[in-house]
Amino acid sequence: MFLKFNWLKIIFCLALAIIISGMIGFGYYFQKKYFDEMKDELLNNFFAPSLELEAQIIANKLEARINNIIAILKTAAKYQNLQDISSVCRPDQSTTIDGLAVALKDEVDITVLIDKKGIVICASLEAMKGKNISSYPHIQEALASHKAVIGRAVVNPLGIKLIPIVVPIFSANGEFAGLVGGAIMIENLEKEFAPNNSLTPSAYSVLMDDDGTTLYHHNQNYIMKNVFGEEIQQVIGRDQNINNLWKRALQGESGYEFYTFKGDDKVAGFAPAKIIDGQRFLTIISTAKTKEYWLAADQVLMKIQLLNLVVMFGGILLACLVSYQLQCLRERERVKMSAKFTSAPNEH
Repeated sequence: MFLKFNWLKIIFCLALAIIISGMIGFGYYFQKKYFDEMKDELLNNFFAPSLELEAQIIANKLEARINNIIAILKTAAKYQNLQDISSVCRPDQSTTIDGLAVALKDEVDITVLIDKKGIVICASLEAMKGKNISSYPHIQEALASHKAVIGRAVVNPLGIKLIPIVVPIFSANGEFAGLVGGAIMIENLEKEFAPNNSLTPSAYSVLMDDDGTTLYHHNQNYIMKNVFGEEIQQVIGRDQNINNLWKRALQGESGYEFYTFKGDDKVAGFAPAKIIDGQRFLTIISTAKTKEYWLAADQVLMKIQLLNLVVMFGGILLACLVSYQLQCLRERERVKMSAKFTSAPNEH
C-alpha cells in the first residue's frame, strides 16, 4: 500500500536538511578561518618548540654518552699502575690501555697513555706509541691546565672524523703525572641524529662544534667546514636570519629561529650538549620545512571535516528513517482502526 504524501513532513525534512547543511558549511568556514588565523600561533607555540625539544633530547643523549666516556677515563686515571708513568710502556699499563679500548670500543677509535711531556707511552694502536703529540692544541691545553679537555674535531689519515679527549693523571702524592685519553668517533654518534618526526619527512639534525665547525650534516659537503667560512656563507647567501640562528646556537642557548633557504620557509630548534661540567658544548640544530607542518595540519583538518559530514548526514538519514518508521506505524494504526470501524456494523 502506498503511503500518502505528507507535504508538511516533507517541508520539515527539507528545512531540517537545509539547516544542517548550513551548519556544516558554517562550521567548515569558521573552523578553516580560525585555523588559518591561528597558523602563526601554532607555529610559535607548538611546531617550533617541538623542534627545540627534539634538539634537546638529542643533546641530552650526547651529553650522557660523552660524559660516560669521560667518567670511564677518569676512573682509569685513578688506577695505580697508570699513575707511575716512565718512558717505557710496561706490560701492565699496556693491558690497562688495551682493556680501556675494549670497554670503549663502541665509542672511541683509540686509547692512549701520555706522559707530562706529551709523548705517547702506551696506545691501543701500535703506530701511536712513542709519538710526541705535545703540539696538538688539546694536549697543550691539558698539559698546561691539568684538566680534562675535549679537543676540536680532526680527520685521521683513514678519513675517520674524531673528537679527541684527555683527562689528567695524578700520582699518589697529588703530582701531575700525565694524561689518559682517546678519540671519540663521530660516526658512532650519528645514529642519534636520525629524524623521528613523522610529520616532517624532510626534517634533519646537525651537530656543530662550539666554534661553528659542522661535525655532522646529511649533506656531506658541509661536514668539517665552519658555518661562518666563505664557502658556507656563499651557499646561504650571507642570510642574516640563518647567521642569527647560528650565533644564538653557538652561544650555548636553547631556542628556535625561522629562516628561508632556497625558497623554503623553515624553522630550526637548537640546544647545547654540555660536556666537561659545562666548560665545552656541542650544538644540535633540528630543522624542518614549515609547509610540511601545514600539510599535516590540513590533513587532520580534512579528516575532522569528513567526520563532521559523516556524523551530520548520518543524523539526517537517521532522522528521516525514524520519521518514515513513525509514519508507517501511524499508517498501520489508521488501517487497523479503519478496518475495525468498517467491520463493526456487520457484527450487529
